[in-house]
Amino acid sequence: MNKLRLLTFLFTALFLTTLASCSKDDDAEPSKKQLLTAHEWVGSDIYVNGTKQTGNPYLQENLFDINTVKLNFKDDRTYTATFRVNGTPQTQDGIWELYDNDTKLNLPFLNEPGDTTDIKRLTENNLDISTSFEENGTPITVELRFVK
Repeated sequence: MNKLRLLTFLFTALFLTTLASCSKDDDAEPSKKQLLTAHEWVGSDIYVNGTKQTGNPYLQENLFDINTVKLNFKDDRTYTATFRVNGTPQTQDGIWELYDNDTKLNLPFLNEPGDTTDIKRLTENNLDISTSFEENGTPITVELRFVK
């Protein structure tokens, strides 16, 4: 009789443990919008056609110094970008939008009308985006990497 009581107790304990671990209260993954708007993004690296160009003087003078870029995405779909071009502080405000199943980002800071920005990686700590265009008939792909 004691064996039956012990087996019943063990089975009940195992069942309750299994039931408790299958809770629907598990945290859901944050959406792309939530990840974008969670905090400020700081530029860390720039790649041009797959080659790291962080610190390239030509880009710092004519485009921007990636290490000075800060992006703030707001819930109302506005953004502020601060950066330096040739040492001069710049600020740009605008409207951002996720589209194409949240794999692309419309960000006027980086795009000419008709250009697209692809989201290569978006996690709690990293934002990697890429845009492509032609310069004098030569295709160019620029990837920007940001960190929390």
